[in-house]
Amino acid sequence: MKKPGHYFSRSSLTVLMYCLFSLSTASADEVTVLKTGLGDDAIVYGLELDDTSTALLNQDDYSITATGDSSGDMDNTSFAVYGLYSLANGRLTNQGAIKIYSVGGSAISSSSFAEADLASSGIYSSDALTNSGAVSVTITGSSAEAGTSASAEVTGYGLNAASVSNSGTIALSLSGGIASGDSSAAASTSGAGIYSAGSVTNSGAISIESTGGSATSSSGAASSSGAATADSTLYGIAAEGDITNSGTISIDASGGTATSSAAEASAALTAYGIYDLTDGATVTNQGTISVTAKGGTAGGTTSAAATTAAGIISSGTVANTATLTITASGASGASDAETAATSGYGILTSAAVSNSGTISTTISGASSATTAVTTAYGISAGSTTANSGTIAVTATGASDSTTAAVNAYGLNATDSVSNSGSITVSASAGSGSDEVETTAYGIFSASTVSNSGNISVAATGSADATTADTTAYGISTTDTVTNSGTIAVSVSAANAADSATAYGIFSSAAVTNSGTINVAASNSSASGSSTAYGISATDNVSNSGSIAVSADSNAYGIFLDGTELTLSNSGSISVSAGTEAYEVYISSGSTVSLVDSYTLTLDGDATIGSIYIADSATLSLNDVTLDLVSGDDFSWNTAYSIFAGSGDVVGSFGSVSVLNPNVVVGYDDQDTLSSSDDTVTLTYAPSSSPFLESVNQLHSTLNLFSGLLNQHLANQYLETTGNAPRRFSAGGVINSYEDSEDLPEMNFFLIPFMSSSTLDSSNGGYDSSQHGFIVGFQDQYQDSFFGYHLGYSQGSVDFNGTGFSANSEDQSVLFAGFHSLVEQDQGIIRGQLNGFYSSHDYAGRTGLSLDSREQADYNSFGISGELMAGYPLTNEALLVLPEIGLSYQWIYRQGFTTDAEDSAWDTHVGELNEHQLALVSSLGWRTNVQNGATMLTPHLAVGMRCLLTDNEIKIDQSVVGSGTSQVSSAVDDLSWTVAAGIEAHGQLHSLELAFNGEYGDETSTNSVWLLFHARFF
Repeated sequence: MKKPGHYFSRSSLTVLMYCLFSLSTASADEVTVLKTGLGDDAIVYGLELDDTSTALLNQDDYSITATGDSSGDMDNTSFAVYGLYSLANGRLTNQGAIKIYSVGGSAISSSSFAEADLASSGIYSSDALTNSGAVSVTITGSSAEAGTSASAEVTGYGLNAASVSNSGTIALSLSGGIASGDSSAAASTSGAGIYSAGSVTNSGAISIESTGGSATSSSGAASSSGAATADSTLYGIAAEGDITNSGTISIDASGGTATSSAAEASAALTAYGIYDLTDGATVTNQGTISVTAKGGTAGGTTSAAATTAAGIISSGTVANTATLTITASGASGASDAETAATSGYGILTSAAVSNSGTISTTISGASSATTAVTTAYGISAGSTTANSGTIAVTATGASDSTTAAVNAYGLNATDSVSNSGSITVSASAGSGSDEVETTAYGIFSASTVSNSGNISVAATGSADATTADTTAYGISTTDTVTNSGTIAVSVSAANAADSATAYGIFSSAAVTNSGTINVAASNSSASGSSTAYGISATDNVSNSGSIAVSADSNAYGIFLDGTELTLSNSGSISVSAGTEAYEVYISSGSTVSLVDSYTLTLDGDATIGSIYIADSATLSLNDVTLDLVSGDDFSWNTAYSIFAGSGDVVGSFGSVSVLNPNVVVGYDDQDTLSSSDDTVTLTYAPSSSPFLESVNQLHSTLNLFSGLLNQHLANQYLETTGNAPRRFSAGGVINSYEDSEDLPEMNFFLIPFMSSSTLDSSNGGYDSSQHGFIVGFQDQYQDSFFGYHLGYSQGSVDFNGTGFSANSEDQSVLFAGFHSLVEQDQGIIRGQLNGFYSSHDYAGRTGLSLDSREQADYNSFGISGELMAGYPLTNEALLVLPEIGLSYQWIYRQGFTTDAEDSAWDTHVGELNEHQLALVSSLGWRTNVQNGATMLTPHLAVGMRCLLTDNEIKIDQSVVGSGTSQVSSAVDDLSWTVAAGIEAHGQLHSLELAFNGEYGDETSTNSVWLLFHARFF
C-alpha cells in the first residue's frame, strides 16, 4: 500500500480550481467535473487549497468522473483524482457529498515499461479533517502491457488526513487492473476508508468492496523481486494514533491473480477493519465490523498467496464492546511450488485486550498448494486479556495440498488471561492433503489463566492424509490455571495415521478446578489412536469440580508429571476408554501426596484400580479421607481395587465414607503392609427411611383427628343433661338458661386447627406442620349422641438427620366417619369409626453422594377407630370425667418406586400393611363461670396412650442391583396427652378455643383449634 499523499508529481493539468468556500450557512452548490483521455501522471481536483489557506468549511457537493486514455498510443496512462485536496494550515471541515468515479485506460509498450496506475482520494488534508458528508470513491483499474515491466495498480482512500473526525458515510469500490509484462507485472490493489497520520474518531458507516487485479509475467527474470504481483491491501480505518470507532465498518475483498512462468508470483490479500500503525496507540471500538476476504490465485516457480483478514489490528491496547465478524477463504494455487497461508483475527495486538463484544472468525484454507497453513484467532494479545463476551472461531484446513496445518485459537495471549464469556472453537483438517496437523485451543497463554466462562473446543482430523496429528485444548498454559467454568473438548479422527489427543486443561504449573470438564477423543479407524486428558499438570492439582473423560484408546482424569506434587479431589472424576482408563495417572518418577480428601468414583472393571502409579512413582495417602461416589456401571457388594501400577503407595487413608446414610462401606486392607492392594465394597443397608417416618406422621395426624372429636364429644356430654343444660358452677351461680326445658336436638360443629409435630431420632426424624378442619352433624337424644363427620388436613414434612435434610414430603389426608356417645347406667360409652385416604408428594436426594434428585407420588388408606368408657363425677362446682378404652389404626400402602435423575438409584419401597392397637385413658375436668350474659366454661384433660401391639414399623427397600433390605422404625409405645381450653356459649351457640398436645420419648405434637358449635331444630 502506497504512502498516502500526492500520488504523482503535479502536472500542468489542473482541470479545475473551484474555490467556493464559505463560513456562512448558505445553501450548498453542486460541482461536476468530467475528464477523459488522462495519463502521464495527471491529477484531477474537485477543489485544491494551497498552504496559504486557513481553516475552512465546505458545504458543496462534488462529483468527479475521470477516464484514462484507452487509445493504446500511450505507455503511461496513470492519473490521480482528489475530491478535496488541502494543504491549508488548519482544520478542514466538510459537509458536502464527494463522489469520484475513476476508470482506467490502457498503457502499451512493446519494448519497455508500461504504467497504468490509478489513485483516488475523496478528501486529502495535510492538517486535521472533520467530515460529516457522504464520500464515495469508485475505481476501475487500467490495463498495462509491456515488453519488460508493466504496472496497473489501484489505490483508493475515502479520507486521508493528519487527524480525522468522521460522522459521514464512506464507500469505496475498487476493481484491480490488468498487467502483463515479459519480465515483471504488478497489478496490486489497496485502499482505506480512513487513513490518518494521527488519531481517528469515527461514527460513520464505512464500506469497502474490492476485487484484485491480474498480473502475468510470461518469461520472468531470476533477479526480479516480484515477477508477478497482484496483492490486495484494504483497511476500514488505518491510523498512526489512537482510534475510536462507533460506526459500522464493512469490507468485502477478493484477491487477485498472479502468474509467472519462470519467477515468483504473489497474490496476497490483506483486509483489516481497523489497523493501528503506532506502538502504544489505543483502539476503542463500539461499532460493528465485518470483514470478508476471498483469496486470490498465484502460480509461479515460487509463489505465495497469503490471505489475512482481521477485525482489529493494533500495537496498543484494544477495548471492544461490539460485534466483529471475520470471514476468510484461502487462495487457490496453480503450481506445485506454491505456499498459501490463510489467517483470520478478531483482534490482534501486542498489548492488552478487553472484550465484552461478540467475535466470530471463520477461516477456510487454500487449495492445491504445496504448503497450506490455516490459522484463526478470536483474540491474540501480547499482554493481559479480559474477555466477557462471546468468541466463536472456526478453521477449516486446505484441500488437495501436500502439507497442511490448521490452527484455531479462541483466545491467545502471552500474559495473564481472565475469561467469563463464551468461547467456541472448531478446527477441521480439510481433505485431499498428504500431511495434516490440526490444533485447536480454547485459551492459549504463556501466563496465568482464570476461567469462569464456557469453553467448547472441537477438532476433526483428516480421513485421507498419509500423516496426521489432531490435538485440542480447552486451556493450555505454562502457568497456573483456575477454572470455575465449563470446558468441553472433543477430538475425532478417522485415520490409522492420525493421533487424536484432547486436553481439558494442560498446564506446566498448578491447576485449581471447581468447574465442569468434559473431554472426549475418538478415532474411527480400528488401528488409529486417541487419548484424552481431563487435567494434565506438572504441579499441584486441586479439583472440586466434575471431570468426565472418554477415549477410544486411553483416558486420564488427572495426569500428573512432577516431583513433590499435591493432589486434592473432592469432585467427581469419570473415565472410560477402550485400552486404559484411570481417574489419576502418576507418571514415572513423580512423587505425589494426597491432601484434604480424595473422592473415588466406583465404576468400570472392579479388578482394575482407579489411581495408576507408574514404575518409580510414589503416592502418599497422607491419612486423608477417602470419599466414595458411584459411576454409571457401579455394582453393589463388589470389591473395587483402588490402585494400579507398579509404583509405591505409602501410608493409609484416615477414614472412608459415603454421604448416603443408606450405604455401608467395607474397606479391606488385605492384611498386607502396603496399601496398593486395598479394596472397598459398598452394601445397600438403610437404617432409616423417610418412607417410614412419613407413616409416623400419618399416625400423628390420625391421632389428632380422633383427639379433637373425643374432646368435642366429652365437652358436649358434660355441657348438657338430657335436652337441658347441666346445673353446676364454680361460683354457685346457676346457668342463665337453666329454665329451658328443651334444647334443640340437632347439632352442627366446625373445628379448624393448626398443628406441628416433631420426631427426634438418632437415625432420622422430621419436623412437620399441618392445618385443616373437621366438620360434623349430630343428633342428641337425652344424654346420647350420634353423628357424622368429615375432616381434611394438609401439611408438609421436613425430614432431618444425616443425609436426609434435603428430603421433604407434602401430605394431604381426607378423613370421614361417624361417632356416637351413649349414657348407660350413669356411665357413658363413646366411640368413632373412620376411613381415611392420604396422598403423599415426596422429593429428596439420592445417589452415593446425594447428587441425584428423586421424587415419588404415592397413596395410602386405612381405618381408624376408638371405643371409650367413662363415669362422670359431679358436684355443684365442677364435673370430672375419667375414661379408659382402646384405639385402633390400620394403614395400608402399596409398593412403589421413586423416580431418580439417575435411574440406577430409583428406590423401590415395598408394601406396607400396618396395624396398631393402643390402650388409651383420659381424665377430664370442667366448670362453669358466669360472666354477665355469657357462660364461660374452662376445661382440662390429661391422658395416656399405651401401645399394645409391636412398636416397630417395617418395610422392604432396595435400589437397582442392591438386593432387598428391611428397614424398621420404632414408634413411641407410651405417650402422654394433654388438652386445655375455654368455651363461651349461649343457649344455641358456643365458641371454644383449645390446645391439644401429645408427647412421647421421640415424638411430640402441639395443636391449637377453634370450635364453633350450633344447635338447631
